Amino acid sequence: MENKDFTTHCGLYCKLCAHYARVPKQAAKFKVILLKEGYDYFGEYIYPEYKNFRKVLDQMESTDLTKCRCFGGCGNPECKIRICAKEKGIEYCASCADFPCANFTEGFLKTYPCLIANNRRIKEIGIEAWIKEQEKLFKADYSYNDDKLFR
Repeated sequence: MENKDFTTHCGLYCKLCAHYARVPKQAAKFKVILLKEGYDYFGEYIYPEYKNFRKVLDQMESTDLTKCRCFGGCGNPECKIRICAKEKGIEYCASCADFPCANFTEGFLKTYPCLIANNRRIKEIGIEAWIKEQEKLFKADYSYNDDKLFR
């Protein structure tokens, strides 16, 4: 059985989110550049808020990636989709008779246009096979911000 730790009620795969897939790595790379260029020494003279910026950069690099998945505390706790799934006692929207419902608002779909297709795919092949597909995308360095993912 595939590990469901990176799945969400709505049909996203946490490892394809930039917060997981890219931001920590890019923050680490940027810190190296800043250190090499001496910004820790003179950065605040150029940018008065540099120390605060570095704190944020440090936090971005050390993001706790064990708390992903909307079941594990990541994401908006007031998400209508999460609340609905919990109330209905379902793990994935794909298994809901009302899918797609009004909770899949246009704004949310604009951010993640893959949601409808992801849920249809989960319904078609099952969660375990879908997770395998998502892992392949992750290993190929895809993120939800990539245009290629939605083609």
